[in-house]
Amino acid sequence: MATHRATLIRAGAAAVAVGGAMALTACSTSVDGTAVASDSGGVFATPDTTTGARPTSTTVEPEEVDVFDLKVGTCLVDDLGLGDESVTVQGGQQTVPCSEPHTFEVYAEHTMSGSVFPGEDETVDEASVECSDAFGSFVGISYDDSTLDLFYLYPTEDSWEDGDRIVSCLITDPAGPTSGSLRGAAR
Repeated sequence: MATHRATLIRAGAAAVAVGGAMALTACSTSVDGTAVASDSGGVFATPDTTTGARPTSTTVEPEEVDVFDLKVGTCLVDDLGLGDESVTVQGGQQTVPCSEPHTFEVYAEHTMSGSVFPGEDETVDEASVECSDAFGSFVGISYDDSTLDLFYLYPTEDSWEDGDRIVSCLITDPAGPTSGSLRGAAR
């Protein structure tokens, strides 16, 4: 099976991401150095970030989008292995409009340059810097002052060989799924 892209890692954590290959159907992740398995998706009950109201479930059936097709403004209901020590994100991800309860929101993208894969450590460093820089302008306060978590998907050596250069920056609320964008949340 051809490998493609990406490992998910909590940006503020000192965790070491285990470089993984992305196949077309599974996932694995690094978050705060704690391993957790993931095969979730579906319906969440969570407070609306703007009104505090608790929706009972999503009203829209999640759509499956390939991880390479995630764009800024995409919201995911999958937990992407949240809490895993190392997770490789693969294949289709369950997405909904951001007005629906979701776990992650893609808030920024960064295109890496170069023709040769720079190595995992350098890739992670660049992803961390770029996503941290974009975080403050998106949320309205710096990552260090925020209660929200920052994650990123970055190219693996295998996906780099296939032309992958995109770092996807994701935001999540550690308190649970949210409804509505976290743009300007200032928390």
